[in-house]
Amino acid sequence: MEIGKKFSIILSAIFISACVSQVDRDLQISADGKQVIYPAIAGESALSTLKRLTNIRTKTEEFGQFVTAINGIEGNGETHFWAFFVNGKKSREGAGSYIAKPGDLFEWRLVRRKTENAPPIIPYGSPRD
Repeated sequence: MEIGKKFSIILSAIFISACVSQVDRDLQISADGKQVIYPAIAGESALSTLKRLTNIRTKTEEFGQFVTAINGIEGNGETHFWAFFVNGKKSREGAGSYIAKPGDLFEWRLVRRKTENAPPIIPYGSPRD
């Protein structure tokens, strides 16, 4: 192998390992395991980075992958679920399709689904009495 190619491969390996170790150091998990925060890797999906850093379980839905457990902490979907946030705001896009931008910070919170005393859901365009 020519020297230029070897040098390029070595530099690539150093760069990739530096990015991964930086993210590993910055991974934060709350004491109860119900909150996970990590910096994004630009150009990579939030779900891919989460899979690299933690042990997750997902379920395939019609809209993509739905995270059901992170590091053994379950969200059953009915009373609790894992909510995905980008830069402190609940994401309107799934973690599998959200491609990180430089400086993004991802967060997952195990949240209780609001069911009690919630107003009824009226579909858009339905007549109201």
